[in-house]
Order: sequence, then C-alpha cells, then structure tokens
Amino acid sequence: MSIAGKNQSEVAALIRKHAQNASLEVTGQGVKSRSFTGKELGASVSAEESAKKVFAHRSFWDYFLIPVSGSTEDLVVDYAYPALIEAAAGLTKDYKEAVEPELVVAAGTLTIQEGKEGRGIAPTKLSEGFTKVLREGNSQKINLSAGVVKPLNTASDLQTYLASAKKFAQVAIKVAAADKTFEAAETDKLGWVTSPSKLGKAPKRATADAAKVQKWLRSKEKEAAKVPQDGCRNVTEDGKVTQVVKKKVDGTKANNVPALSQQIAAALSTTKPFSGSFDMVSAPAKWQDKVIAPGAEKLPYQASKGEKWFDINLTDYTIAAYQGADKVIGPYLMVPGSPQHPTPQGTYKVYIKRPIQTMVGYNDDGSLAYRAPNVPWILYWHYSYAIHGAYWQHQFGPGVGFGGSHGCVQLPPEKAKEMFDFGELDTVVRVHK
Repeated sequence: MSIAGKNQSEVAALIRKHAQNASLEVTGQGVKSRSFTGKELGASVSAEESAKKVFAHRSFWDYFLIPVSGSTEDLVVDYAYPALIEAAAGLTKDYKEAVEPELVVAAGTLTIQEGKEGRGIAPTKLSEGFTKVLREGNSQKINLSAGVVKPLNTASDLQTYLASAKKFAQVAIKVAAADKTFEAAETDKLGWVTSPSKLGKAPKRATADAAKVQKWLRSKEKEAAKVPQDGCRNVTEDGKVTQVVKKKVDGTKANNVPALSQQIAAALSTTKPFSGSFDMVSAPAKWQDKVIAPGAEKLPYQASKGEKWFDINLTDYTIAAYQGADKVIGPYLMVPGSPQHPTPQGTYKVYIKRPIQTMVGYNDDGSLAYRAPNVPWILYWHYSYAIHGAYWQHQFGPGVGFGGSHGCVQLPPEKAKEMFDFGELDTVVRVHK
C-alpha cells in the first residue's frame, strides 16, 4: 500500500481500511477452526494516532508499506478483554475461564482476592495473533492448542492499582436533596473501584465504576423521593367516572442520577472531593380505572361484571350477596353488633373461611365475653369480625338477638351456609347504613 504523496489524514484512512479488512484464522488440535475480525476480538485501532507515529518516526518516504517495514510500534491498538474471553470460549469444548484477581472490601478495608487459573485457549493468544496480522498482513493463520489459561493479572500486578484505589476512602462525596445530605461512607467509596477484570491488564491508576456509584445513588434517591400513589376510579363502560375510590398523589424522583454517577466517578478517579445535589422533579401518579357493571353506580359497592360481593345493611338488618349489579342471594335478616360492640362500617375482603370453629371473644378489660363451640360457616372479613351461623339465635332482624352480637353478622345456619358457599377469599364485604 503506497503512501507516496499522501498526507497524515490520508494515511489514517488507509490504516482504518486495513484494520477493517484484517482477519485472524485460528486452528489446531481440539480447536474449532474459525476466522475472527477485529470487531469480534474487541480490537480498536486508533488510525489517527497510528498515522501520527508514522510521520513522527520517518521522513517522507517514496513508499511505506503496511506490513510495516520498519518499527512495529506504529499501529496503536487496544482490546476489550471481555470480547477476547468470549472469542476464546468458543474455540474449545471445555473452556474454563480464568478468574482474575479482584479487589474486595473486607473488614472496612480494600484487599486483593487471588485469581484462579482456567483452561482452554488463552485470550491473549488471540490479541497477539491479531496484532501481528495488523502489522504484517491482511490475514494470517495461527495454530493453537488448549492449555492452562493464567489470569491476565497477578496479585502483585494489582499492588499499584490497589494503593491508588485506597485513596478513594478519603475523598469526600456528598449529595444533597431538599433537607437531607447524603455522604458516602469509606466502604461505599472503596466498593466503587472499577473491577480490574474489566480492564484487561490493570493500569497503575484506579478508576471508579459509574454503574456501582449509580446503585448507591438509587438507594439514596429512594430515601429522598416520594413514591407516587396511584388513584382508583370506578368508570362506566363508556368511560364516565362514577366514583373516586382513592385520590392519586404525585410523587417525586431525581432526574439526574446517571449524570451524577458519571461526575462522582470522575471525581473519585482524580481523588477530588465532590458535592452535588439531586434534581428532584415530579413523578406523576396514574389512575387505575375499574369498569363497573351497568347499574352498579346505584349500589353501595360498585362492582365490575361478575364480581362477587356482600351487602351488609346495618339500617334494615339485612345481608345480600351480589354478582356485579345482580342480587343472587337474599336479602336475609341478620343480627349485627350491639351498640356497645358495633359492626365496623367500610369496605373489606374475606380473608379466612372456616366451616366450623369454636369462637371466643373478650371484653375490653380482658375478661371472657363468650365462648361458642361449633360455630358453623364462618367468613372472616376484618380481624375477628365475621359472617357466621348462630344456632343460639331464634330471631333475626331489628330489635332482636339479645341486643346484638359482639360485632359479627349472625345468620341462621342454613342461610350462613348459602353465604359461605357463595363467598371466596377476597370477596368484597361492604358494610354500611
């Protein structure tokens, strides 16, 4: 490839094209033969830097060839080590990746955890082979064999990186939000050190991993932010709102967490203190709409089509069972709670079903109020409040039942069984006057 009469930018273009066309063919006993491009090996050739070196090292030659006829240092190439590992893993059947030594936080300090050897084709063999291709020709075939794969770094290789990383502990990192200020602990900052396994050959200067910083920021954002509370509405089939069951309440969130993560990582990497703040913005709540059955808007509980629910009316002492807007059982007369122990009003759900049970109740002073054995057909819907059969009662409805129950809704056993068979766990119980 002649560069006679070409300037530096034109040479850079030639180098870039050469890198795109280069390939490495790998073969060997027990090795799956295949060809790799630079992209597949994570190779990054800096054409501009390479061209600078070409012109820095030489006067104007009539011809310059790639393959390089002089120094082999002219091509500037880096590799993404994870890509090399992925490429090597596909070459042998039983590839076992080498485990790189890691920096771990233990007992409040940063230490080195030893790596472990693997087996297969060493990823470095692929980077060495492709670099040779770049410097000697457009393609090349290399013969490899599986063997022990050593970690790229040893514990001693990481000592300088470790010493640099330990300086993170003393760098002040503060993030404010409204009336709160969050300051990173020493162990937090040491835990943000970029894993050497992501870097290939460990550099001398430690860097911070923005993704790790972001996890810390997200945990602090939860403390500073307000979670939006979605509202609930009942709507007709044509979308008309009939009832707001629960109002929605907007929350807050930080909209600059990724940017803060990068800023903090950059500050730590240069051991400079950082003070910033969350940019809190509104986090809108949503409406959760429930489509109700036609006619349900006129009832005490607005049910969807086919939804089961109980209607307990404390004014006329009745209970009825509905599906959607259709009454399917009752109304039956019942005994509600006495004036001293009223049946609580509200909207509840059945949470326990018991076909028979001994029911026990206590007075406010802790003394025994009643003990009723073999109570049938029990549907608990709020604490100890239930719909159940009452074999001891002989009359039901207004002004009867010995002044009322201790809060439960009592029915003749045969009527209670109808309700028991109808009701399911999570069936709504609507109690009202």
